[in-house]
Amino acid sequence: MKKYLLILFLVILCTTGCEATYNLNITETGMTESVDFLVPDNKENQNILKQYLSSTYMAYYNMDRRESVNYEKKEISQKNKIGMNLSNTYRGDDLQKSSLLDKCYYQKSVIKSDDEIIITTDGKTSCFYKDQVKTLDKLVINITTDLKVTESNADKVEGHTYKWIIDETNYQNHPINIRMKIVDKQTMSSNIVLWIIIGGLIIAAFAIFTYIKRKNRKNNELT
Repeated sequence: MKKYLLILFLVILCTTGCEATYNLNITETGMTESVDFLVPDNKENQNILKQYLSSTYMAYYNMDRRESVNYEKKEISQKNKIGMNLSNTYRGDDLQKSSLLDKCYYQKSVIKSDDEIIITTDGKTSCFYKDQVKTLDKLVINITTDLKVTESNADKVEGHTYKWIIDETNYQNHPINIRMKIVDKQTMSSNIVLWIIIGGLIIAAFAIFTYIKRKNRKNNELT
């Protein structure tokens, strides 16, 4: 039953102006998912929000430990809106198990190898409607990373943040696609040291060559 609480929360609150912002921060060691759900600030929504803040929401099921991992949650506010934030940090490719991603994308893929991370989804964003009832007006997806992005179909890029803006006009066909390169720091450090050594040898060879050339010139002048 818990897996449907969030959708029920959206159905009840999202009669007008309901927005969600999905933030995903990606590093070499993990992926942190943080999602804001915002609704108009009024007495009715305040009471409903209080009820849903007392519930727990499963982030994913850990098969190794045979237990549910729940989202951390907190109340948030922004201008004339109130809501809640859910967040969780994943290791490896565990983001593939995210219950929030499951609610929005029937097909998704999160691949993490030694040298790259690839995230793709199908075209339809399925969390805009539940049983023909509207649950969202707007969804903004922000993926932020310091890794080298080699491929992306983001709508906007702001610094290290890749942004997709999904609404009523495009939710039927707006897939997410991003590919990131993982740079091996140990290999990078080794390469830097190697280039320093090569550079030093080149400078030393040039200095020796210059010295020998000048010495030969002086010997020629003496003779």
